This record gives sequence, structure tokens and C-alpha cells, in this order.
Amino acid sequence: MFAVHLVAFYFTKLKEDQIKKVDRYLYHMRLSDDVLLDVMTRFQAEMVKGLGRDTNPTATIKMLPTFVRSIPDGSEKGDFLALDLGGSKFRVLKVKVSENGKQNVQMESQFYPTPKEIIHGNGTDLFQYVGDCLADFMETKDIKHKKLPLGFTFSFPCKQNKLDEDIDVDVLALVNDTVGTMMTCGYDDQRCEVGVIIGTGTNACYMEEMSNIDLVEGDEGRMCINTEWGAFGDDSSLDDIRTEFDKEIDLGSINPGKQLFEKMISGLYLGELVRLIILKMTREGLLFNGKLSTALCTKSKIETKHVAAMEKYKEGLNNTKEILTELGLSPSEDDCIAVQHVCTVVSFRSANLCAAALAAILTRLRENKKLTRLRTTVGMDGTLYKTHPQYAKRLHKVVRRLAPNCDVRFLLSESGSGKGAAMVTAVAYRLLSQRKQIDEVLAYFKLTKENLIDVKNKMRAELEYGLKKETQPTATVKMLPTFVCGTPDGTEKGKFLALDLGGTNFRVLLVKIRRNRSVRMYNKIFAIPLEIMQGTGEELFDHIVQCIADFLEYMGIKGARLPLGFTFSFPCRQASIDKGALVGWTKGFKATDCEGEDVVDMLREAIKRRNEFDLDIVAVVNDTVGTMMTCGYEDPNCEIGLIADKMIAAQLLAYYFTELKDDQVKKIDKYLYAMRLSDETLLDVMARFRREMKNGLSRDFNPTASLKMLPTFVRSIPDGSEKGDFIALDLGGSYFRILRVKVSHEKKQTVQMETEIYNTPEDIMHGSGTRGFLITWTKRFRASGVEGADVVKLLNKAIKKRGDYDADIMAVVNDTVGTMMTCGFDDQRCEVGLIIGTGTNACYMEEMRHIDLVEGDEGRMCINTEWGAFGDDGLLEDIRTEFDREIDRGSLNPGKQLFEKMVSGMYMGELVRLILVKMAKEGLLFEGRITPELLTKGKFDTKHVSAIEKSKEGLHKAKEILTHLGVEPSHEDCIAVHHVCTIVSFRSANLVAATLGAILSQLRDNKGVGRLRTTVGVDGSLYKMHPQYARRLHKMVRRLVPDSDVRFLLSESGSGKGAAMVTAVAYRLAEQHRLIKETLEEFKLTNEQLLQVKKRMRLEIESGLKKKSHEHAKVKMLPTFVRSTPDGTENGDFLALDLGGTNFRVLLVKIRSGKRRMVEMHNKIYAIPIEVMQGTGEELFDHIVSCISDFLDYMGIKGARLPLGFTFSFPCKQTSLDAGILVTWTKGFKATDCEGEDVVNLLREGIKRREEFDLDVVAVVNDTVGTMMTCAYEDPNCEIGLIVGTGSNACYMEEMRNIEMVEGEQGRMCVNMEWGAFGDNGCLDDIRTIYDKAVDEYSLNAGKQRYEKMISGMYLGEIVRNILIDFTKRGFLFRGQISETLKTRGIFETKFLSQIESDRLALLQVRTILQQLGLNCTCDDSIIVKTVCGAVSRRAAQLCGAGMAAVVDKIRENRGLDHLDVTVGVDGTLYKLHPHFSRVMHQTVKDLAPKCDVTFLLSEDGSGKGAALITAVGCRLRDAEHN
Repeated sequence: MFAVHLVAFYFTKLKEDQIKKVDRYLYHMRLSDDVLLDVMTRFQAEMVKGLGRDTNPTATIKMLPTFVRSIPDGSEKGDFLALDLGGSKFRVLKVKVSENGKQNVQMESQFYPTPKEIIHGNGTDLFQYVGDCLADFMETKDIKHKKLPLGFTFSFPCKQNKLDEDIDVDVLALVNDTVGTMMTCGYDDQRCEVGVIIGTGTNACYMEEMSNIDLVEGDEGRMCINTEWGAFGDDSSLDDIRTEFDKEIDLGSINPGKQLFEKMISGLYLGELVRLIILKMTREGLLFNGKLSTALCTKSKIETKHVAAMEKYKEGLNNTKEILTELGLSPSEDDCIAVQHVCTVVSFRSANLCAAALAAILTRLRENKKLTRLRTTVGMDGTLYKTHPQYAKRLHKVVRRLAPNCDVRFLLSESGSGKGAAMVTAVAYRLLSQRKQIDEVLAYFKLTKENLIDVKNKMRAELEYGLKKETQPTATVKMLPTFVCGTPDGTEKGKFLALDLGGTNFRVLLVKIRRNRSVRMYNKIFAIPLEIMQGTGEELFDHIVQCIADFLEYMGIKGARLPLGFTFSFPCRQASIDKGALVGWTKGFKATDCEGEDVVDMLREAIKRRNEFDLDIVAVVNDTVGTMMTCGYEDPNCEIGLIADKMIAAQLLAYYFTELKDDQVKKIDKYLYAMRLSDETLLDVMARFRREMKNGLSRDFNPTASLKMLPTFVRSIPDGSEKGDFIALDLGGSYFRILRVKVSHEKKQTVQMETEIYNTPEDIMHGSGTRGFLITWTKRFRASGVEGADVVKLLNKAIKKRGDYDADIMAVVNDTVGTMMTCGFDDQRCEVGLIIGTGTNACYMEEMRHIDLVEGDEGRMCINTEWGAFGDDGLLEDIRTEFDREIDRGSLNPGKQLFEKMVSGMYMGELVRLILVKMAKEGLLFEGRITPELLTKGKFDTKHVSAIEKSKEGLHKAKEILTHLGVEPSHEDCIAVHHVCTIVSFRSANLVAATLGAILSQLRDNKGVGRLRTTVGVDGSLYKMHPQYARRLHKMVRRLVPDSDVRFLLSESGSGKGAAMVTAVAYRLAEQHRLIKETLEEFKLTNEQLLQVKKRMRLEIESGLKKKSHEHAKVKMLPTFVRSTPDGTENGDFLALDLGGTNFRVLLVKIRSGKRRMVEMHNKIYAIPIEVMQGTGEELFDHIVSCISDFLDYMGIKGARLPLGFTFSFPCKQTSLDAGILVTWTKGFKATDCEGEDVVNLLREGIKRREEFDLDVVAVVNDTVGTMMTCAYEDPNCEIGLIVGTGSNACYMEEMRNIEMVEGEQGRMCVNMEWGAFGDNGCLDDIRTIYDKAVDEYSLNAGKQRYEKMISGMYLGEIVRNILIDFTKRGFLFRGQISETLKTRGIFETKFLSQIESDRLALLQVRTILQQLGLNCTCDDSIIVKTVCGAVSRRAAQLCGAGMAAVVDKIRENRGLDHLDVTVGVDGTLYKLHPHFSRVMHQTVKDLAPKCDVTFLLSEDGSGKGAALITAVGCRLRDAEHN
């Protein structure tokens, strides 16, 4: 159906208030956020093109470099001249920038007129005149004797000439006014890095990174880019949002096709846009009772200042009345409201588009700076921005919505083109002066080639001195021999140990070198405590050997005697490759008895003392030599090693550990350094966890993943509509609970709980499993016969065994999921559950499309991460400490649940105890005292950690607890233990924050939002009882995921109430699913029903073909007098006239036969004013003929008498090929004296009245027949035409003997079925639903076209809307809240069905579409809406297929064939654009007409090209008959 149908529908049925009328009329000017985000993306793409050297020539946004490299920094000062040339007058300014305590600017200016003869003369005269005026200004201000810097604002594309030679000025900058705006504001606010002008014209500039600007040499710093954004869209990239009014503005402009974005948003065109809209609305009778005035028809009579006046808050309507009266109109109050709203829509669109482009610039700035949040200032200028009462507010609001990660301040510019030019000049002058001073200072560092040659010669001399025995002692470059006599040659192979000692940490490595030149390395890092670094040499080397022993055991190679290389990064004098005497310690080492000794001997002696293993120490190595040898292995030419870098981390650590004050807290910090995780480490853990989540969700990787990501089959959180009584059973320890949970709706939803606790005896816990079940037991349960069985079945079996009650087990629930659901009941944003107590776990709502382990892609499901096992695959080895490993070794499940052992409350107290024991053994605590209590496992609980960390009484508690352990702590000991507890619990909170951050990032990415807003339901004794834990966790989460706004909600009885909530939701969903399925079952047509539809269609076809029954038949089967399809011999030039709406087309179609068979078309579109549509028939056909005359002139063919085909898309009864009697007007036409008349005669009479040309009107054509003929030209088998778009119809080639309405038995004729009326006699009532009846009842033609109303695009959206309203009333959708939008008829267009059902569209995008319609929906709502759309469109396709099956079988039987091959020519938006319609329809035809092979061919312009082909065939047959 054409657009006019929609307009007619809206204008007759919706409430006719003025604002809604304008909103509908200007629907395409109301841009959604999605459209604006799309414009923003396009603008960003054009920016990138404009910045590229190769792509800039074709870019619409030219991104011109301005060579302004800095904004004012506050240090500018001096006198400057500014010249502002940009209109019929120009200004010269003297600007004084001074620092009198506070920087200020003083300006003196003078205006000079620019005579017309100068403006229109040559450039030399213009610049001569400018120079004269500048000289006059300087003389007036007595500054002609000074040489002042000058900034030149020249707002045109220009070729510069010199100014008058007798003026002594230094032209430092040529400035664009937009840049001037930015610089003016940048003077007041140094964050300003964007300039925008929205006035008569519009433009923007911003500071771009030099590395991104291909058009200018250099990569350092930034430069201001003048976007010249007015030309955005000149490449047609905005055509989808440009309206007919924009196009008319452009056609009437001085520069058509250029500056299209500017023409949509700037003040120069805003008033004219409003005038054109008002003019058209008046012509269509929507304003001023259809009465026009001369002023309203005159260009530029409404200016932007009028738009601003009409939109003023209080006096706007009064101003509107005055302005319209001045235009000679007599406006009513309703007219004033409507015109005011037109102004609002137009100016709002301008602000929105400007905001989209500006947001693109701000996003680019943020990405350039690699910030998650940008804070910046935008300098603004321009009359539209400054004088329009609402513009600035609207612009600011939309910018903040489109760029939510940017905090933007808008600053109004003061004299951007004048003061701004001076600021650019001042900055340029400052940078020039600075550059001179910097060059002077850096001149000392610039070495000439001669200097470098001199340094080279001196170094060469020092090398020689260092190599010679007699001069070596006094040489500065010592040239120490290393006894390394060769570089690798590639034949090296074997296993080697390496020891790397150079700081407070050192490494032991196993290096495997193979013949294929591959090297594999394994290493372990060991700490060297401060007391060993500064103890005796024997202690140091014993410690080193102990660590080597640990590594050899760790690698399982203790028995092998491997070669070892010793990297000893301290000054050393080597006597051979395996001998090196230490010259002196550095890097904080002070071990005694080492300096002057051979470090290799000391290492060998320590190995002997240990007497556990032996090593072959081959070499002592300097790190520089190691560098050369490593590179020499890759490149045999490498003969030099060079190190020139910052101090390595080990040196830094040594510095800190020796120089910082050694108090207790710092002592602990050093001792537990490995437990202090940096943000970088946590972000790395977060990334690893994210990868493991992906592995766990994948079918292929899940078996080996440490995170199992178990589906819970919980598909929704509570939506507030749950109610009823539920039983919850909570089994998870030495006792279990049974709860009765009552969820009720009494004004406000409430939950009441009754609970009873039962003990679980030890013999039951460890007995047989006939009373319980699990996948794997934990928490000391060992009941046999359960692991691997279904717990629900076991519980059901036990209930049945008792036989005295019954229960419907709806859900088996994990306590983490219960936590999420409990909190989800109170906060529907809750989509994450977290437990941090004795154990730890998390769950969250994942998109089904990401869960490979469960069938289906729609909606979401809660995933139980079982994150306690994170790291079981060795992924956390680098951050696990010796204490974590000791905890693990002593646990019931070594090697498992490693993450849980690092963070949960079950292990935290034991971790602290192990640390205290080790520190005490090393004499760092309790003066080395160790008691049996301290050595006893389990004596230090997590509750003790919580008590010690309390802010006020913590130290007192520490003393009490430690005294109870018998260690007699000092005050310093208490401080130290307090800090140990802090570090351990802090690490736990940090690690949980990292993994939770990964889940939040996944949720944000799933939703495709820039900023996530969500709630996390939390439970667990550690989170609830520890005094600092929750705060630390929250703080770290916000630091790691700054783009998420997270609320933490404490759960209430997650394992009990949560289980009830899961059950309640499952119960609600099951009941909803049943009722929805029951409702939509009516739309599922069985094969038998479809065969019945086919049979009834066949009966209706027969009825329409027979003379006796034709009058009462609903399927009219109208003869078209088209007796043949094209045979390929058609040739010649033909005119086609396509009339079917408010616009119509005239076409010239050139058809060529033979080898170069082709069709060439030329066309022009003409409007039909509403006064002509609703005038007399004579006026209508005179207008049509006038347009044909214009087209013939345009094509230069007025003298030729061409054959014409007339596509007349209104109900018509044909009596011959060139005669058609109009039955009734539709689509808003009401021209008098036409109904009952032959439209071809009316056209011929109009041509006669004109007396300018003559045409041979050969055929009056229906568009469905045109579709068939267009496709038949391509495929001779095509004998059927079908349109399934806004409306629906079909035609086909029927045997003449069956068409009783036309004389003759021979041959065939195309019959126009007009099948939309099928069912008007009630034959389809058994499959019509209440929704079909509602749509029919409220339609323009109730009781008619019932088949069309079940299958065509005009009505499918309305059927869906009625179903959605019913489902909402029944509480299935939108939380039972029916929005005003949903109540609006026609709001749910059929195009939304196509979009929603697209396979490429995720549910998130479906939600976006629904939100555009004002429907605030959840993910579950989106699934239901998608299901409804699918049911309605599938039925439509099946019904259409059943009708088509009747047609093809009729043709087959007509011809007495067992098998028919036939092609159907198809057109229509529903068929072409809906993702599934065509496939379902094809399959239905195949199923219902198995003896027919039906091909469907898409038509190309059936109403134009088709009309010409019908005319060509008519001419061919007429000529053949004549011959």
C-alpha cells in the first residue's frame, strides 16, 4: 500500500488534536536516538575519511588543518591586531592581553563598510582597500610606528595577496571564525578544545592528534581541525533522513546538492523550512481552512527569528498569531498551536542533528585520549544558538544522551571572529617566542657531526687503553674480559640451568635448546629477604642453593647433573669463564665476606654444604654479555651487546627495601609483597576470568574449562507479578530448613515466610543416598548412591514412598541463584548473584545465544559460574603464594577450588595463621616465640580476622586473640598482625572484585551499552560480618569497571526465599507459556485447514468466473483484456502513466527486440495537490495532461504519437483493453464526475482540451497485471502475478472458455482476481480470531477485504498490536502496564515485524525497537513479542500460499496436465522485506499443490515497465489482427 493509505488511516481515525496532527505529518523529522547514533557513526566514518590523505578527496567532511597547534595557556600577553573580514562590512581590532594580577583582555574596534564595487571587483582592489582601512585604523590609534602581530579572520575560501607595503605588521595567523570561537573560549577555560558555530551557517572545529592527520607532516602534538561539517551528506549519506522539504530547500538554493547538512540545521534555512511545511499543510487543508496568502507563497517570508519568537515559552502563541496575521492569514488558536509545533519539530531536529555530529567529535576526542570518561569544554557561537529560546538546552541534553561518557561544559563565545583571531595570533606569538628560547637552551645538546666524530675518536682511544695491560689500571673504560670466546652457531642442544641474580628477587630457569633452534624455558622466581641481603655471604649463598633445590624438585630433575650459567649482575673481575671475583656490592646488597671472593666458588661450596644435588657451573655471566648471546642465537652476525634502559624492577625493589623506614607496617608490606596486587594485575586476572567464562560457555571447551558455567534453566528474574503459596527446601549443611513462602498482591507485593529447621544426623549424612542426592558431595556429606543421580527424581520417589502428601517440584536451586532471585524480587535490575562466605560463588543472567550447552538462542538464562575452581588449571600460579600452596596441600581436595581457597572465609583465618607461624619462625614476630596453639590448624578463624580489623577495637582484639594463642604479643606485634589480616582480606576483596568485574563487563558487552546500570545480590558471612570487606569490594569494582553503575543489595534468606522465588518465577513462566501458547494456537493452521482454504478459494474463483454467480461473488475475477504475455518480439517506444497516490509518474519506456533485447526507462514524478485530488474530474485529468505535456517537452518527443499504457490503481471494471470504468475512488481521492465513467475517455478528453499533442491510449492497466507482464518479459513461463505488500492481489492467465463475462472461447486472458475480498461472505470465519475481527471492525472498510486484512502489510502490525494489548491486560507483557503508545492504532507498523523477526537481530535490538515505540520492555517481553510477530506473519504467509496453490492447481487442471511448471511474478514490500514470509509461502504452495513446480520471480517496476509491456503486447496483437 502506498504512503497515502497510511496518511488516510491516521487522519481519519486518530484523535485530531493539533500537536498529534503535526507529529504524524512530520513523522520523518522526529529522529530517534538510534537514528542519531547512526548519524553519529556515519559522521565519525567521514571524519576518518577526511583525515586520510588517500580518502580526503572523496570525503564530504574535508577536515582542513588550521595549523593552530595549541589553545591559550594563560601566559599570553602583548598587543595584537585582528582583522575580521566576512560580510558587507569588516572590523579592525586592537586587542591588548595583559597580566595585572589577573589576565584580562581589552579590545578597541572600528567597523569599515565594504562598497559593492569592491565586493564585486577584482581581488587586488579588495585587498588594497583592506590595507587602506587597516592603515587608517593604525593611524587613528597611533600605532602605525609599531610592528604588531596580526590575526586575519577570513571566512571565505581564498588566495592571499600582500597587504599595503607601508603598513608594518607581522601577519602571524589566518583564522577561520569557528577556530576563533574555540580560541576565545579557550582563553577563559583551558579545557576548551572544540568550537561550534550554529547561526546563519554552521561549522565545528576541534583539537586532533597530529598522529591521525595524514594531510600534514609530523606525528607529535595536536592541531586544530576545521571540519567544514556543513557539507556532510553531500554524498547522499543522509538521503534516508532528508525530507521532501529539505530537497525543495536544496533545489531552490544557490548551490544545489551542496552543504546539505547545513541546509538541514542552520539558521539560514530554518525559517524557509517552516514556511514550506506550513504551505503544504495549508494546500492539503490541514491549516487555515486551506486558504493561502501571497505572503505565505513568497520565499523567505518566514525567517529564523520568527521561529525563535514563536517558540518562546510564554508569549510564543501570541507571537505566532501576530506573525501569521502579518502573512495575510487568519489563524485560529488551533492553527497557532500547530504552527508553533511545526517550529518545535524543525528546530528540535536541527539541535538533534547538530548534537549527533558534535557527539561524534567528543567521542573521537575521548578515544584519542584513551579515556573512559572525557571532561571537556565546547566553545559556542552563532545567532541560532544564542537567540533561540530552547535550542541550547535541547542541544546540551541530546549531546549528554548520545555521549554519556563525556562531561561537557558549553561556553558562550565573546567575539570569536575578532578576539579569537587575536587569541590565535597570541598563541602563535607565544609558541614562536617559546620555540626561540627552547632552541637557545637546547642548542648545547645539538651535536654536530664533528662533535660526534670527536666523541667516537675519544671512545676508540679509551677502548685501546682498557685493552692494554700497562694502561688498563688507569683506563675509565675497563674492557673486562668475559672469557666468552664464541657466539652460538646453531649446533647447541640440551638442557641447561640458569641462575639470574640481580636484585631482591632472583630466578632459577630450566632452558631446553633443541636442534631445530627452538628454545623452551621454565622458571620460578624467589625472594631474598632483607636480612639475608644484608647478612653473611654464607647465609646468602645457602639461601640461593635452597631455592635451586626447591626448583629442581618442582621440575622433577634433582638427580640430573646439569650445566649451569650464573648471571651475576654486580661488578665482577673474571679470571676465566667460570671464575668471577666480586668487586663491590650494589643494589642494596651488603652480605659480608663476599667482596674480593670468587662467587662461583662460593656457590659450589654452598651446594656441597647442602649435599642434595650437584651442578656443573660452566659460566658466570654479565647481563650485557647475556643480551649479546641471546641475540646471537637468532642472528649469527650479532657480535655486540648493549643495555641502555631504566633501572630494572629488582633494583627498584632493592632501593625501596633498603631506603624506606623499616616500621612494622612496611615490614609486613615487604614480607607479603606478593599478596599486594596492583590494578594492572587485577585487570589481568579479570581478562583471564573473562576468557575462562567464554571457554565454559562453549560446548567444545567446557570439558577442560576450570569455570564450568553451569546452565540453571532459570530464564527470568521476578517481574512483580508472581503470587501464590510455595514450599522451599534448603539442604546444604548439618541442618536443613523447610519454608512456606506466601507471595501476595495486596496493594503492594509482599512475602511472608514460615520456617522450621531440622538437624541432619551424622549417620544419615554418611549413610545411603535413598534420602538425598548430588553431583559431587561437599560439606562433609558422603551419602552413597547419590552422585550422578537426579536429585528431583530421588526426592519425588521419597515423597511417593510416604504417600501421605504430594508436591509439585518446580525447581532445583543453587543458593547463589537463590540470592540473585531474592534480591531480584526487590530490585528488578538485579541480574548477578554473589556469595562470599564459607565458600564463594557467583551467577548471572547470560544471553542464550552465548550458551552452547543449551539449545535455543532466544532470551537469557542464569549461569552458575562455580568460580571457586578458577585457577585449577594453573592459570593463577603467578599470583599464588607459598601460603596458598600450603593451605591447598593440607585441604581435603588438593589442587581443586584454588580460587575459593584464596578468597573465601573458610580459609582466610588459616592463611593468616600460616603467615604468623612463618614470621614467628623467622624472628619477625613475638620475638621468635611459637606456641602449640599457634601451630594447631583451625585455631585462627575468619571471625578472628574480622574482629582484629575492626576500626576502633581492632588492636585490643588482636591482643586478646594472640594472648589466647599464648604468644605474649607486644604492641608492635599487634600492629603487624592487624596488617597481615588487612592484606589477606584486602587480597580476597580485590580478587572477588576482579572476577565480578569480568561478569559485569560481559553483561555490558551483551547489552551493547556504553554504561551498564545493574544490581548485584550479595550474601555470605564474610561479606556481611567483616567490618571492611564490603566497602573494599565495592570500591575496587568501581575502579576496575568504571563504566558500570553497580548497586550491591544484601540478600535475605537467599537459599530459602530465593528457592521460593525461583519456583514462583518458574510457575509464572510455565502458566504464561501455557496461556500464550493456547492463544497463539489459533494462528497455527494445520495442513487440513490450509487445504480447506485452498478449496474455498477455488470455489470462489469458479463463482467469480461464472456469469450467473459473478454479481454476488466476492472474488470478482475481473477480465483485463490482456490476451498474451510478451514473446520477445515487442519493439518500440511507449509511454506509461502510473496513477495510484498523491504522486504519479510519467515514463518513457524503450523496448528493443532481437539480439540486443533490452528495456530502457526514463521517468519523472509529479505531485497531485490535495485541491486537485478533491476537485472536479475535469481539473484532475487536466492536471494529469499538463504533467504529461511537461514530460514530453522534457524528453523532446512532443511531436510523436506514442502508444500509452495507463496504470490506474483504483477499483475498475474493464470492458476492453483500453476501457475501464471507475467503480469508486480510494486513497483520499474524491474528484467529482468520475465514478461510473471510463477513465481512458476522461484522459483522451483532457488531451483534446489541451490541443498540444496526441497519444494512442492502448491499455488501462492494473498494477498486479503489470507485475506479471514485467516478469513474463524475463521468463516466458510467468503466467501469474502476485502483490503482497501494503495490500494484496493476484492475477493469472485463464482460459477464455471459462470466462463467461467476456465473449469468445479461443485463447487466454489475464484475470484480475481482486482476491483481497475472499472471505467477505464468511467462508473464512472459522479461522478468523478475535484479533482479526477487532482489526476489521475499526478499519475504514469494516466487513470488506477480510482475506487482505489477514495477509497484507497494512494490517499485520495492527493484529500484533491487538494481541499485545490483550497479553498486557492479562499480565503477560510490560508488567501489565498498557502504555498510551500501545493504545494508538497503527503505531505498530508491519515493518517492525520484519525487523523484529530478522535472524540477524539480537533480542537487545528487538528491545530497542520496542523502546522506540515507547514500550519499556524486558528481555522476556521481547521474546513474547517476537513469538507473536512470528505467529501472525507465518499465518499470513501460509494463507497467501493456500490462495496461490488454488490458482496454480486451477491452471494445471484447465490444461489437463499431470504436472505444471509455472512462474509467479511477485512484488510488494511484505514479500520482499520480511525475512521469512517468502520462504513459508513457497513451502505452503509446494505442500498444497504437489503436482506443480512453482518458481517465484521478483518483479521490477510492475506499474511502470509492466504498463509499457502490456501496451507493447496490445500493439503487437492489434497489428497482427490488422494485417
